Amino acid sequence: MIYDNCEKYIKEVAMEEIATCDLRNKKIIVNGFDVLSKTFIYFFLREGIQNIEIFDDRRIGEIWCGLKIRSEKEIGAYIADAGEQYILITPLRDYQQRVDSLLNIDAGLKNDIHVFNNITMNTMPNNLVLPGGAREISLREAQLLQLKILKWFHEFCEEHNLRYYLHFGTLIGAVRHKGFIPWDEDIDITMPAPDYIKLGKLFPKECEFLWNSVFNEQLEDLPISTLSKIENEDIFTEYRFFPMRAWTGMGIDIFPLCGYPKEAKEQVTFRQEFMYWENVWSEQVVLPYGTDRYSLKTHKKLFEKMNEMLMRYDYDASENIGIGYFGRFYPQPRDGSVVMPKKWYEQSVLMEFEGEKYRIPIGYDEVLKKWYGNYMQLPPVEDRVSKGHSPIYSHH
Repeated sequence: MIYDNCEKYIKEVAMEEIATCDLRNKKIIVNGFDVLSKTFIYFFLREGIQNIEIFDDRRIGEIWCGLKIRSEKEIGAYIADAGEQYILITPLRDYQQRVDSLLNIDAGLKNDIHVFNNITMNTMPNNLVLPGGAREISLREAQLLQLKILKWFHEFCEEHNLRYYLHFGTLIGAVRHKGFIPWDEDIDITMPAPDYIKLGKLFPKECEFLWNSVFNEQLEDLPISTLSKIENEDIFTEYRFFPMRAWTGMGIDIFPLCGYPKEAKEQVTFRQEFMYWENVWSEQVVLPYGTDRYSLKTHKKLFEKMNEMLMRYDYDASENIGIGYFGRFYPQPRDGSVVMPKKWYEQSVLMEFEGEKYRIPIGYDEVLKKWYGNYMQLPPVEDRVSKGHSPIYSHH
C-alpha cells in the first residue's frame, strides 16, 4: 500500500502549541470531539500532559485515550474553577457556534480559545505521487469497471450460499435508477455476520481482484479500515481515513449485519460498545500506522475482538439486526438508530442493476425509508456530486 500518515504535520502544530502556550501548566478544555481534536489529544497525552477535559453533547460518555467525554453544559462550571486554561476547537461544522457560546459564558475567554479550522486533509501537504502511466478517467468509466467485481461477487456468493444485499447508495441506485446513482463512485454491500465471517475464510487466494481486508493474510500491509473491501486495482483514487492518505483500488465495500439485543436500552449499550472499539482502533491502529508505534499484533488482535462482537448475538435467532460497523459512516439513519427488524432481510429479491440482477433485501422500501426518507426524490442539483475526494485514475 502506498500511503502517507499526515499525523506528522499535526504533531508539529501540537508540539508548537505545547511550547508556546505553556500547556503543561494549564487546564486544557477540548470543546467538540472530531478526528482532529482526537489527534491533538493523542499527542498532548503522549507528551505527558494529563490535565485535559473533553466536552461534546453528541458523544457524551465515549472514551478516547482513557478520557471520558462530558456534557457541554458542564463547561461553564469547569471554566470557573480552571484558573489558567487553553480551549481547543477544531474544524467541527459548528465551531463558530462553539466559540460564540464560550464567549457568552465569559467574554474574557477570547485569548484562551484556539481554533484550528485551517487544518484539513486539503490543506496538509500531500506526498502521494501518482504512479507512472496512470491516466485520469471519468466517474462513469470507473463505475462500469467496478461492475466486473459485482458480477464476480454475486456468482461467488451464489456458488457458496452466502447471503448479501445491495445497500446504501447502491440500493437506491437499483431501485431508483436501475443502476448506479449517476454521481456515486463505489458499491456498497451488506452481509449477515455469519456470511461475512465465512467470506473471510472462503475468499480465493488467487483472484483477479484485491481482497483488501484484515482477513487476507497475504497482504504485505493490512488495511486500516475495519471493513472488508474487494477492489479492482486497475482503477484507483486517493483514500482518506484521517490522518491517513493512500492510493486505493475501487470496488465493493462490505458492511456486516449483526444481531442486536431485543431491549432498546441494551441496543444503545451495544452500539456504544461499537463506538468504544472504533476509538480504540483509531488510537492504536490508525494514528500510529506507518510509525514505530504501530503494532501488527495489536492490529490483528483488535480485528479479532471486533469479529467476536459481530457474532455475539446469533444473527438468525435475533429479531433485530443492525450495521455492525466500527465507525461513524454516512448516512446516519433518520431516527438515529442503526437497528432494524430482521424481517426486512428474511429473504432477498433480485433487482436489475446495470443490466444484470443482484440481490436486495425483501424489505428494501422500509430499509431505504429508514435511512433516507423519501428516497425516490432526487436531491437538489448542487448535492448531486460524488462524495469522493480525489480524481479517479486507471493504470491502462
